[in-house]
Amino acid sequence: MEKTVLIIDEQGRALYLEGPGAGPPPPVKSVFKLSRRAGRVEPVKLWKRLAFRALRLLLGDKGRIASWTRSWKGPWRADLRLSGGPVLHEAATREEAVRMEVRWLIDHDFGDDVAT
Repeated sequence: MEKTVLIIDEQGRALYLEGPGAGPPPPVKSVFKLSRRAGRVEPVKLWKRLAFRALRLLLGDKGRIASWTRSWKGPWRADLRLSGGPVLHEAATREEAVRMEVRWLIDHDFGDDVAT
C-alpha cells in the first residue's frame, strides 16, 4: 500500500504529490487547488527524448499517443530540475523512473519553490 505524504508549509498550505506512485490524495478539503509539474520522466537517449517532448508538446499528456510514449523501452530518467533537483538517470523502466522521482521529492520535501 502506497503512503500519502502531506506537508504543511509556513503559510499553512497542505502540499502533497499526485500522480502515479504518489499514493491516494489526502482527505483534505480545499477551496483552491494549485497543481504544478515537479519533474519530467523521459527517455535517456537524446533522439528518443526529443521525439517524446515533441509529441507531448503537440498532443499533450493524455490520449493514445501519450499512452504509447509511456510504453517505450528504456532507459528512462527523472528530470527534477523544475523542483531544484538533479537529473536521476538510468531507470530500466518508466515506472522505476517515476518511483525515483517520487522518492526524491518526498526525501527533499518536494524540492525548492514548492508553492510557485
